[in-house]
Amino acid sequence: MTKEERFQWELKTLTEGMIEGSAEYMEQIIWLNNEYRKKGGKEMKIYRFEEFYIRENMMDSLQRYINEKVPVGDFLTAVLENNLSEACGRADDENLRNIPAYVAYLYNEAPSPCWGSPGKVKEWLSIDNLA
Repeated sequence: MTKEERFQWELKTLTEGMIEGSAEYMEQIIWLNNEYRKKGGKEMKIYRFEEFYIRENMMDSLQRYINEKVPVGDFLTAVLENNLSEACGRADDENLRNIPAYVAYLYNEAPSPCWGSPGKVKEWLSIDNLA
């Protein structure tokens, strides 16, 4: 079992029966993340805003979009374009419950030229990646 597989197994075991996204669930993720990091494991990339969060695979996509200008899927595109109705229609259940975390992340952490309207997203993706 790889370290990542072990981490996922431990997370599933610790959170069994908990409501995903609940305060108790998030406390277990944070605790396990800290324990795992102490042992030299990979830290999960989760953004948390109040009781809302962005799960690891979505954070990876957002960070690739911001740092490498890699296009994202329909849900994240709608979020980046500030299109709430489209984002709600494209979200899975977990992301739908956590849309406030996406808004907080973009507002507080992302460069303003990369989000906010379809035009900004299109322009961001068209900027050359040359340094």
